[in-house]
Amino acid sequence: MARIKSAENAKDPATGRPLPDGVSCRGPKQYRPRKLVNGQRIIRTFDTARLARA
Repeated sequence: MARIKSAENAKDPATGRPLPDGVSCRGPKQYRPRKLVNGQRIIRTFDTARLARA
């Protein structure tokens, strides 16, 4: 079942555009992607939403 983003994390605060699926905003310059690799959840923090999506 897919997660539903909260209203404050649905948009990128820096640009105002919607964040890509699997990326959430934690605060200023803190974007966190979530993905599964070999059955394990990988979560890292990046400075921009573009880096987090890639």
